Amino acid sequence: MEFTVTLSRVLTAGEIVEAPLSVSGAGVTTADWSLALKTGNNLNTGVILSDETTSTPNLYFSGVGAQTATLILTATPDANDEGSGETVTVALGPDGNVANGFDRPSLETNTPDGADPSSTANSFDVTVNEPSLPVVSIGLQTQDGQTKDAGGRLIFPEDGTSASFSVTRTPAPTAAFDVCIRVTEAGGERVASSAEGVKTVSIPTAGTVNHDVAWTDTAADDRDSLVTVEAVAPGTAGCSATGYTVLSTAGSRAIRVVDDEATPVALTSSDTTMTEGDATETAELTIRLGRQLYAGEVIVVPFTLATTTSARLPGSVDGDNNPNHDFTVTASGSGVTVIDADTDTPEIKFTGHDTNTVQEATVTLTPVANRDDGDTANESVTATLASDSALGSSSKGTNVGGAAQRATDYQVSLTLSEPPQLPVFGVVMPSSISEGTADGEIQCNTVRGFGTQTASLTVNYRVSQTGDFLAAGETGDKSFTRGTQTSTGFGIALDDDSVDEPDGTVTCALRTGTGYNLHTTSSDTITVKDDDPTVVSLARVGSSSAVTEGGTVEFTVTLGRALVAGEIIDVPLSISGTNVTTDDWSLALKTGTGLNTGVTLSGATTATPKVRFSGAAAQTATLVLTTTPDSTDESAGETVTVALGPDGNVTNGFDHTSLGTNVGGGADPSSTAKSFDVAVNDIIASIAPKTANTPVTEGTAAVFTVTANPAPTANLPVSLTVADATNADFVSSTNQGSGKSVTIQAGQTTADFTVPTMGGASETTDEPSGDVTVTVASGTGYTVSSSAGSATVKVNDNDATTVTLTTPDTTATEGSSTETASVVLTLGRPLRAGESLGVPLGFSGGAVGTDFTL
Repeated sequence: MEFTVTLSRVLTAGEIVEAPLSVSGAGVTTADWSLALKTGNNLNTGVILSDETTSTPNLYFSGVGAQTATLILTATPDANDEGSGETVTVALGPDGNVANGFDRPSLETNTPDGADPSSTANSFDVTVNEPSLPVVSIGLQTQDGQTKDAGGRLIFPEDGTSASFSVTRTPAPTAAFDVCIRVTEAGGERVASSAEGVKTVSIPTAGTVNHDVAWTDTAADDRDSLVTVEAVAPGTAGCSATGYTVLSTAGSRAIRVVDDEATPVALTSSDTTMTEGDATETAELTIRLGRQLYAGEVIVVPFTLATTTSARLPGSVDGDNNPNHDFTVTASGSGVTVIDADTDTPEIKFTGHDTNTVQEATVTLTPVANRDDGDTANESVTATLASDSALGSSSKGTNVGGAAQRATDYQVSLTLSEPPQLPVFGVVMPSSISEGTADGEIQCNTVRGFGTQTASLTVNYRVSQTGDFLAAGETGDKSFTRGTQTSTGFGIALDDDSVDEPDGTVTCALRTGTGYNLHTTSSDTITVKDDDPTVVSLARVGSSSAVTEGGTVEFTVTLGRALVAGEIIDVPLSISGTNVTTDDWSLALKTGTGLNTGVTLSGATTATPKVRFSGAAAQTATLVLTTTPDSTDESAGETVTVALGPDGNVTNGFDHTSLGTNVGGGADPSSTAKSFDVAVNDIIASIAPKTANTPVTEGTAAVFTVTANPAPTANLPVSLTVADATNADFVSSTNQGSGKSVTIQAGQTTADFTVPTMGGASETTDEPSGDVTVTVASGTGYTVSSSAGSATVKVNDNDATTVTLTTPDTTATEGSSTETASVVLTLGRPLRAGESLGVPLGFSGGAVGTDFTL
């Protein structure tokens, strides 16, 4: 790489400038390059290079014509693989009096203003790439049908003597070319030591040479050998070849040389006797391999357990399919596990390890404690290694080269001896008992199943309970003196309290002791049934005031305690009252979070509904009784009685056989909180004219106020009938008659009803004034008031009555009482009773009373 260092002007005689340089880079050392001035005519006038073998060389410019230095940086070849290359940075030293700086006192620069590095042209980078070297790879000659191991290595038999590896240079050399390879063997000791290590091979111009690795077929059972041939990079210890690289994807090949001698497996025992029913008296087997296994090696050793007597081998079950084997099989040892231990064909698996010695397994046969078949004869058990073909089967997991085979010792005879014939005790108790049993205690009977008892024994036992039914001091570990009877026992005192509680249990369990054994039935549990009834209470929620028809009443049915899983209490109810029927109400469970856990309601449409409490946490039922609105006049009101059913086995009684109550003491109704009454009042509907709106003139609406007493709890439609005055025409036909209604809103007591009347300029008929009458008709949810069931608003006619005057006889003789004249007044319509009309008359030409009389 050629580069220049140039001063901004040519020096003159006597002037000197020194320019410090630096050569650096990641991983770059002075061994990676060399630096020199370029030679040639007219080059490097007045220039001297010093310290060129260091990373901080120096240029010395002096005298006339000195201005430019031309230098050559040469990269040094090496054997290091630097992948994508390395970067060398060439730079001027820094400005100032710092390390390698331009203003250091040690420099001889004497120009008037000194020298400074350019602020821009002060450095450059050079990437030094690896040379393109030939590549060396390793191959392997294979044979048809040759198999591979789990790691993908070709398998060679131990008696195959050698394998041929190919060493290839790409491209092929133009002359013989030396490369280095390394031969290693791991595992066995079949390859001669002289054949191992770094070797130099010469590759001919064909590009490939074969290198054979030979081994010896040993007569000993040994580990498989892993033989590896790998190309070695130049510079590796022991390698003097240069000028090539190793192909990263095919720089080595390995083979497995498989041992062909079987690993012997021996089965022996130094303790062949175990005692039936005694877990401390065990037998032991030893399974030993002919050599240690190493990492990756596995041998699985199946063996069988057999008996010619009645010994119950692992895997045995009784008639109920429960295990009843006499002993169990376990194994211990480095790298040892047991497979199918609960069968009569267990297997011992040895898994090799490079540091732990995996060679021997101890198999322990442990009798099941206190399990005795009851006979008096010793039993025989034979343990036998599987056949050679089974021992060597790869299907079991064995993978050592020569497989495995039986040694001379492959079978052991064992004895399952009978224990001393101590008496064996079990426990028998009744299945259930009442808390208040007349005896006041539970009998725990101990029964001798077999064995002999010639004297009294101290027998240990433990009493425990669920619930709280035993007298103080009855639970815990205790003992009693047992006589020689076949069956005898002791009492456990009960505490017959008055507390309602769930049924519980009491367990009597024998414990181990001296001079006896325990039978499989050495523990028994009895159910203790509580005899205190669960008291049921009934209560209305909130106000006890009366409700109107359509109103609701909330109430609860509560047990004296919460039930537990499996418990049921059925509570009978009755809903009654004078003239009360099931049409007068409806009943339902209240809905909402946390309500009615474990509660169901049945018979809700009958007068005797039933509430069922079932399962854990069931205790309170919350119900809603809704009264049914009707049109029946019950002006005096009616009373609904909600009550618990009676105690005893009577109709709707708490103890009736049709109920599903199963708690020990049954259930009883509370003696006090057992019923409540609900007064249900009718809603009375009445009507009256609206005070400020009577009478009215035709054309003005007549307004009535409809009243409900008391206020309804839901919107209440009230049916009405509208009647016009007789022979009048104040109300249109569409606004008359039945089928009219007004709705009183929930919580309100009144609503206005408007009857439009006809009038105005278009209605000029003279007619008598009359009454518009509105009557409350019967309907649902109210009763019509007997005293204010209808109301009348008077409507006045606003059309004048016409008066016609006629004179049928117009001449009268003055002074004559017989010669009279007549005047006739005629009204436009007849007057009705109570109506009157004054008609003023006026006369001219004579005076009434003076000239004539009327």
